[in-house]
Amino acid sequence: MTLFAGAGIEVPVLRRAFSGTWLMKLYQFVTIIIPRHRIPSATFLVAMIITFVLGFWSVEIEKVAGHREFRRLVEKFQVDLSNQIQAHIDTLSTLKAFAVIEDHPTDARVKKFISAISLQQRLPNLTLIFIADRVSLSEREQYIARARRDDSVLAGGRPQFSIFPAGERSEFLVIRHVVPEISGTVGYDLYDPTKLYRQEIDLAVATGKTVSTGPIVLARDRMATRDADNTSIVVREPVFENNVMPPTAQDRAQRLQAVVGIAFQTKRLIENVMTPEINAHLSVRVADSASSKSALPLFQNGQAEQQAGEVQTGHDALTLQIAVANRRWLITANDRIPATAYWARPIPIIIIGAGSTIAVLLWLLMRALVTRTRIAEDAVKAALLQVRNEQTALEEAQAIASIGSFEWRMETNQLSWSAQMVQLYGMSAEAFCADPEVLYEQMPANERSVVRQAIRSAIDDHVPLELEHRLHRANGELLTLQIRSKWQFDTNGRPRMLSGTAQEVTALRKNEAEISRLAFTDVLTGLPNRRHLIDRLSQVIDEARQDRVFHGLLFLDLDNFKMVNDTKGHAVGDKMLRMVAERIRRVVPIGDTVARIGGDEFVILTMAAAPTGESAMVTASLIAERVRATFAEPFIIDGIQHASGASIGISILPQEGQGYAEIFREADTAMYRSKATGRNRVTIFEKSMQTEIERKSALELDLAAAVRNHDLYLVAQTQFDLHGRPCGAELLLRWTHASGHHITPDRFIPLAEETGLIVPLGAWVFEQGCRTVIELNVRGCHDTVSINVSPRQFRQPDFVAHVGETLARLEVPPGRLIFEVTEGLLIEDVAETANRMHELSALGIRFSIDDFGTGYSSLAYLRDLPLYELKIDRAFIHAALIKANDAAIVRLILGIAAQLGLKVVAEGVETQAQFDFLAQNGCDVMQGFLLARPVVLQEWLDARPPRAV
Repeated sequence: MTLFAGAGIEVPVLRRAFSGTWLMKLYQFVTIIIPRHRIPSATFLVAMIITFVLGFWSVEIEKVAGHREFRRLVEKFQVDLSNQIQAHIDTLSTLKAFAVIEDHPTDARVKKFISAISLQQRLPNLTLIFIADRVSLSEREQYIARARRDDSVLAGGRPQFSIFPAGERSEFLVIRHVVPEISGTVGYDLYDPTKLYRQEIDLAVATGKTVSTGPIVLARDRMATRDADNTSIVVREPVFENNVMPPTAQDRAQRLQAVVGIAFQTKRLIENVMTPEINAHLSVRVADSASSKSALPLFQNGQAEQQAGEVQTGHDALTLQIAVANRRWLITANDRIPATAYWARPIPIIIIGAGSTIAVLLWLLMRALVTRTRIAEDAVKAALLQVRNEQTALEEAQAIASIGSFEWRMETNQLSWSAQMVQLYGMSAEAFCADPEVLYEQMPANERSVVRQAIRSAIDDHVPLELEHRLHRANGELLTLQIRSKWQFDTNGRPRMLSGTAQEVTALRKNEAEISRLAFTDVLTGLPNRRHLIDRLSQVIDEARQDRVFHGLLFLDLDNFKMVNDTKGHAVGDKMLRMVAERIRRVVPIGDTVARIGGDEFVILTMAAAPTGESAMVTASLIAERVRATFAEPFIIDGIQHASGASIGISILPQEGQGYAEIFREADTAMYRSKATGRNRVTIFEKSMQTEIERKSALELDLAAAVRNHDLYLVAQTQFDLHGRPCGAELLLRWTHASGHHITPDRFIPLAEETGLIVPLGAWVFEQGCRTVIELNVRGCHDTVSINVSPRQFRQPDFVAHVGETLARLEVPPGRLIFEVTEGLLIEDVAETANRMHELSALGIRFSIDDFGTGYSSLAYLRDLPLYELKIDRAFIHAALIKANDAAIVRLILGIAAQLGLKVVAEGVETQAQFDFLAQNGCDVMQGFLLARPVVLQEWLDARPPRAV
C-alpha cells in the first residue's frame, strides 16, 4: 500500500513493478534496437504476420481433413447404394423359393405371398414384381385354360387370357403374375424374338445367374419422357426345376421352370441413399457403365459433371463402381466445397480472429508501457477505489450469505470478529474473550464438550478448525453454524495467525434432511421406499455372506385392493394402505425393515440372523402368519367395513450368486403362487416355481412365433338339428407345436388372452370364418358358422369397425356368422357391451352365449341383448341323465329359450341317450363326439355336399 501512497509517481515506479517479469525484460530489450514511439506499431506488424502464417497452415490442415471427409462420404454413398440394390436383388431368392414350392399358384396365392413377406413395405422403391412360367408348345392350351379358370382374385376369372404376341414357337416364357398388375402385361411372352431383351433372358438362362437391364422406361411409364427421373432397372433370375441349377447351358434351357423378376425406379432408390450431408457436400453422377457416353445418367444432383473426367480445378473428384447383377454402375463424385470456403472454417477464423485480437492487445499493452505519469496515477487511484469497493461488497456478501469472518493473532493474542460474526453469535469478540463460557451456555448441552475439544485440538495441534455446532438465540431460535479456518506460520514454522469463517447453514441442513427423507421414504405410509429397501437389502446380503447367517424376505400383496380403489376411490384406498402399514409395523419384530415398494405391495426384511436357511424360513413363516392374521379384522374407513386378505411370498437369503433383484423375483414368484392357489396364503419359494415360470415364458414365445408364422390352424365340428341333419359348424383353434406335440386350447388360449396375442389371432379366425361362409354359399350350403370371440378382442376400440369393413370387403352373406361369447363378457361394463352388440347385430352378426348356466346367468341380459342362441355347457349334458337337478336345469334353459325365441345348442353330446333326452325336450341343435368329431377345416369343406336353399 505504501507503494501507491506518494504523489508524482513516474515510469521508473512502473518499471520496478514489472521488474523480473518476462514482459519487462522483453520491453527493455526492444527499446535498445527500436525507437520507443515505434514499438507498438512494430509489435502489431509482427503479430499480424505470425497470425496469417498460422492461418495459412490451418487452412491446409482443413483441406486435408475436407478431402478425407469427401472420400468417406463417397465411399459411404457407394456402400449404402450397393446395399440398397442388393436388398432388392435378394428378393429374387424368395420369389424363386415360392415359384419352386408353388406349382402353378393362383393369383390369390401370389398376392398373399407378396403381402405376407411385405416386400413392398420393406422395399418401397420396388415398382414391379413378376413371375413368368416356361410353357412348352404341347402345354400351351392347358396352361391358357388353367389361367382363365383362376378366379381367386377376379370373380369371373380371366376369360380373355392368352399368350401374346401370336405365333408358333416351340416354347414360351409367359408372364403369369404381375404385382401390381399392369394392363396388357399378363400373358406376355418374354421369348418374343422381336425384342432385344430376349438376349438378356437367354443370358440369364444360359448362365443361371441374375441379369439386369440398363436404364429403361417401363410400359406403365411409356407416356412419360425418357429421362433419369422415370427410368427403371429390371432384374431377372431363372428358376430351375427343384431349384437345382443344371451343370450345362443346354440342360439349363431344358430344365427351366420359370423366370422371376423385379423392377425398381433408379432415381427414387438413389435419392433414398442421398442423405442431406452427402447432398450438401457432393455432386454425384451415377451411370450405367455399359451405356454409351451420350446416354442419360441414372442419377445426378446439383452441379454433377456430365463426364467423369470433367472436374473443375481445385475440386476433389472420385470415381467408384458397384455391381448390379451382371452390370456395373459408375459413381462419379465431385466435392462441392470450393477451396476458398476453407478460409471460412472455425479454426482459421478463430486463429485469425484471435491473432488479430492479440496483436491489438499487444499494441495496446506496448502503448501502456510507454505511457507516462498521468496514466500510472489514474491506474493507482482506480486500484485503490476498487479495493475499497471490493471490501464493501465482501461485507455485504457476508451479510447476505450469513457468513462471518474472524482472525486470531497469536503474537498479540488479539481476536477480531466481523460485523456478521457479531450478529451470528450475539456478542462481540471482546465479550467472548472476557467470558467464553457465555458462548458455550448458548449451545445444546450435548455439544459443548465436543466444541471445547475441537477448539483445544486446533490450538494444541495447529490443525485447521472445522466443525459444526448449534446455537440458541435469545428468541429461542436454534441455528446451525459451520466453522472453517486455516493457520498462517512465520518463517520459523511457528503459528502466527488463525483465520476463518462462520456460516449459518440451518436451512441447508434442514433441506438436506428433507431431501434424504423424500428420497428414502414412502410419502403415503412413512415406511421406507423401494430405494431405501434395495440399499438395506444389498447391505444385509453382504453382511450375511460374511457372517454365514440367513434372513427372510417377505413379499406381501393385498387381495382385492384394486376393487376397493376402483369402487370407493383413491382417497379410501390411501387410508387403507396407511392402516395396513400400521398393522404390519405392530406385529413385525423391532429392527425388521418394513417397506412399501409401490401400489399395494409391501416387503418385510427380517433382521434376526438365523444360523441355517431352515431356521430363517421358520422365523419368516411365523412373521408372515402374524401379518396375515391381522387382516382377519376388517378395515373400518369412514364408518364402512372393508375386507382384504394378504397373499405373501417368502424367499430366504443369501443364496449363491444371487443379488437383491433375484431375491425380489423369488419372493414375488412365491407371492403370485399364493394368489393363484386361492389368495390370502403364505407360500415359500421353491425352485420348481421358477421352472414353471420359465416353461410358461418359453410357451409364450413359441405361441407368439406360431401366430406370426400362421402355424395355428382351424378345425370344424359339425352341428346337427334334432332330426340328425347337419345345420352348421363351430370353428375351433388347434396348435401343433414345432416339437410335434399338440398343445391343448385350454393351455394356449388363456396364454394368448393374457399376452394380447388373442387380438391378431381372433382377427385371423374371424376372417377365416367369413371365408368359410362364402365357400359354403358357393356350394349352395347355407349352414351357419360359429366362432369364439374373446373378451379382450371384443373390447378393442376398433373391433366393430374392423368387423364391418371385413364383412363389406368379402361380401359375406348376413345372418350366417355367429359370435360365441362367454357370460363373463356381459357383466363388465354392461351398457358399453350392449351398445357394441347392437352395432354388430345391425351388421348381420348373431350372438350365442357359450357355456350358458356356468357363470353369471341373468334373465335381464336374455331380455335386453340381441341374442340368437344359448349354448348349454357340456357339464349339464353329461349330468342330465344322472342327476335330477341337472336335468331340471337343462329343461329350464330349453323352456326359457323357447319363450324368448332363442335357439339352444347342446355341446358335448357323446351318447345316444343324451341325444334322445335332448331331442325329446326340443333342443334345436346338438354338437358332440357322438355326432361328429372336429376335422381340419378344408377337409370339412370338401366333405360338404351341395345342397339346395
